[in-house]
Amino acid sequence: MFNIPANLLQDRNDLSIMTEQQTSDTCSNPADPTLWTEILPDSKVILNFRPKPIALGFSRYPYPF
Repeated sequence: MFNIPANLLQDRNDLSIMTEQQTSDTCSNPADPTLWTEILPDSKVILNFRPKPIALGFSRYPYPF
């Protein structure tokens, strides 16, 4: 588990999960099943956040408002 500082999050963010796996120091066969990572269906990404309040007003809308 790790924390991401809030100032690094923007309007749109991408989450990438990357791994580098080897079973030995020599070259490996990419089809070797021991080199694969499985993300299980019960895995979770938990985001704690508070929505920013939005000022209500019709001035943001086009005519006739």
